[in-house]
Amino acid sequence: PERGLPRLQGIVSLESLRANSVIEGIEQRGAPIDLLIVDEAHHCRNSDTKQHRVVRVLSDASEATVLLTATPIHLGDENLFNLMRLLLPEEFDRFDVFQDRLNTNRWVVEAETTLRRGGDAWRERSLAALTELANPAHGDRYAKNSLYKETIELLKRDGELARPELLDLQENLATLNVLTPVMNRTRKREVYPDAAKREARVVRVGFSAE
Repeated sequence: PERGLPRLQGIVSLESLRANSVIEGIEQRGAPIDLLIVDEAHHCRNSDTKQHRVVRVLSDASEATVLLTATPIHLGDENLFNLMRLLLPEEFDRFDVFQDRLNTNRWVVEAETTLRRGGDAWRERSLAALTELANPAHGDRYAKNSLYKETIELLKRDGELARPELLDLQENLATLNVLTPVMNRTRKREVYPDAAKREARVVRVGFSAE
């Protein structure tokens, strides 16, 4: 902010911004914002709603935008595309291209999930998933990617993988995931590893006449 001027900060509800007069006012006058944080962003998933329209206008006027939601993975492809387009409209401009990317990306996600869960033959199953990316139908996005080749070599390495190698493998897969630069999924158990666990107990109480 300029010297002598207070820093503008505000918390407002989407409902208070979605009036036509407010949206038109923002569109006409602009609203330069350093950082826009939208909580419960899944309410903006439908591009035909006023919530989506006002967030799009504010995001266009912001240096940076953060969307927070507890349910991004449970949204349909088109809903997810609408949210991604709010963040990077130049990157996510066509839904059909986005679907193709998701279709290819599912093999990376499967390899990530297999690595995280472990179990019998996890390396073979991860390798089988990643091998699908070498299919010519997916183009040469991965076939010519040095990180992809390095990941394949790690999975094919003889013997048990040491912890640093597993961490490298995890980082490689996260980088290969096309949504990683835009979307981060954090589980509650990762944020609160020592959270108290609830234990249900039945307490029988003898009632008096009163």
